[in-house]
Amino acid sequence: MEFYKEYFDRKLKGYIGNYPEYPTYVSVSAIEWLNREIDENPQWASKVVGYTHSQEGTRILVRWVGLSKTPFKENKE
Repeated sequence: MEFYKEYFDRKLKGYIGNYPEYPTYVSVSAIEWLNREIDENPQWASKVVGYTHSQEGTRILVRWVGLSKTPFKENKE
């Protein structure tokens, strides 16, 4: 099985304690996101096929290849 996935800089919304009126934001870089998925999927081969870096942030296009029997674990954070 083979597929392509794009990683990009993003901000995740979260809350401290039980105070939904005070949201906090955590920045996650494209590289951190990609590295985490590489660590979580050692049975899958990954290859960067394209990237761009600008004032808007970083974007990375990755080709993933693995066996269809082995599920790909996506980082949903």
